[in-house]
Amino acid sequence: MFTDQQIRVIKRTLVVVIVTLIVFHLLGQFSAHILDRRRLLGFVAMFRLQSEHNAPAYYSGLQLLAAALLLFIIARHAVTRSLRSALPWLGLGVMFCYLAVDEVMMIHENFGALGKSFSAFDGLKYKWVVMGFVLVVAVVALFFRFWLRLPPRTRMWFAVSAAVYIGGAIGFETISGLYANRYSEDFGFSLLIVFEEGMEIIGIAMFLMALVRYMHDHYDHFGVRTADASEQALPGHADAAPNHRQAAG
Repeated sequence: MFTDQQIRVIKRTLVVVIVTLIVFHLLGQFSAHILDRRRLLGFVAMFRLQSEHNAPAYYSGLQLLAAALLLFIIARHAVTRSLRSALPWLGLGVMFCYLAVDEVMMIHENFGALGKSFSAFDGLKYKWVVMGFVLVVAVVALFFRFWLRLPPRTRMWFAVSAAVYIGGAIGFETISGLYANRYSEDFGFSLLIVFEEGMEIIGIAMFLMALVRYMHDHYDHFGVRTADASEQALPGHADAAPNHRQAAG
């Protein structure tokens, strides 16, 4: 489905766009906090990584939608071959569609009201991370057996990309919130945002590349080339191939 040349182009494009967004964020925040020029004809707001309805938010949403599209394509192939992995692939596709909408609309911020129910988390600026952590545990439990059945390198890159994304979305968001509560949303806060939002964008890009590599190794155009060893056919269907080429991350 993807040639080696296409994969290299996709990878380079992702790297260039992500680096550009981070550099533009830093330039804008340097202008706002050090030079005290907070608008620059809209440049500062347009590339502020933690804002909604701007370039970084829309780009992250597009990455998530692209991942969802690939997940649905993989799910379609799994359905046509009656593979037991069809439902998990489809479930991931639906989840990434939600994440794409949430990235632009900031729906998760509404979860903060639930975090306020626990006095132990009063020091957190972004209380939604409490519910976010609970949801992460639930998703891991739900997809763990499916993840174990993936080809080794695909399994590794799924885990690494998830760790990077969650480390930014929950880990560094907690740290940046604590920093903002103690100091302010100054230039130091903007540097923490690079790690927070940057890790989210990079994590999505890594997951997207893992899917591209998986499809490269297992699918020929829109036809199935091979199936990974985990994708056994459901009872009554014996069309799953027993061997596979190793999926690269």
